[in-house]
Amino acid sequence: EKGLVIGDLQYIESGSFVDCNSYGSSGKSIPACSDNITDMKTKARFVLIVEKESTFMRLSDDLFHIKQSPCIMVTAKGMPDIGTRLFLRKIQDKFKIPFYILVDHDPYGLEILLVYCVGSKNPRQKHEVDRMCLQTVQWLGVHSSDLVALPSSCFLPLSSNDKKKAKDLLAHPLLEEHIEWKQELEEMIKQNIKAEIQALASFSLEYLCDVYLPNKIQQMRR
Repeated sequence: EKGLVIGDLQYIESGSFVDCNSYGSSGKSIPACSDNITDMKTKARFVLIVEKESTFMRLSDDLFHIKQSPCIMVTAKGMPDIGTRLFLRKIQDKFKIPFYILVDHDPYGLEILLVYCVGSKNPRQKHEVDRMCLQTVQWLGVHSSDLVALPSSCFLPLSSNDKKKAKDLLAHPLLEEHIEWKQELEEMIKQNIKAEIQALASFSLEYLCDVYLPNKIQQMRR
């Protein structure tokens, strides 16, 4: 069990009732297998996937899932595991609500987004792709345009590994379908900078929860 979930989601798991808002700010652990989950119910207007556990905890402590209620918030604590991906696909198939993702402004953040969409290169997982991949995910950020007003101390130059990863991702077939994603990656390479989600806290500790995410979600809905 790697992933965490919090928010407006209830279901039966192995015969027991689960309310994902009843586990405190740390959230409910997502089971490795979703086959034992039945009778899912939610009034959520969207699902927010967060790359990092620390950001998930920060948003949970700031009551994002309450302020933006009803919604569901999930983290896989980095690169998504099979259990979290199956769980999210189960939600998407049943409820047909928007899925948003928030990742670091670096090539590995984009790679995480792509794994949610089309899966891993690991051939052992190929037979599971149709069951695990999310059909639609909208990339909320962090984007290059979000960094304009941040102090230079919030940035780091791309490492040699970052540049290699970026070059590999430019050839990813999904980027031909999502030109705006490819343009974002090209801008990242051009500027030669990366930044973590936490950099947005330089505006204020509450900026991510109270300003950035609500505004981004509103823009996506237009």
